[in-house]
Amino acid sequence: MTLRQCAAVLVMGPSGEVLALRQSYGLGFWGVPGGVVDASETPAQAAVREAREEVGLEVSLGSVLGVYTLQGAAGRIFAPTSLWGQSRAAPSGLTPVRWPR
Repeated sequence: MTLRQCAAVLVMGPSGEVLALRQSYGLGFWGVPGGVVDASETPAQAAVREAREEVGLEVSLGSVLGVYTLQGAAGRIFAPTSLWGQSRAAPSGLTPVRWPR
């Protein structure tokens, strides 16, 4: 069985808060901006796209912080080296962006 490839970005606030989204479907899991890697992109490109689509942030990526497997997917979590834009409400299927405490 081939695992789907996923990618995510761990965005942190100035006091160490993690930018998180909550699924408004299923079990309502919390997570960081990320998703499935499309066939035409690398995991890094997918992480940049997902940050833009899910929270409206543009990011430049640094190193891979970690790798994971979850529910038939293999993923990479990237650290941003810079970000710009203003976070906005998430698209359908995710609740608005927040910095959990």
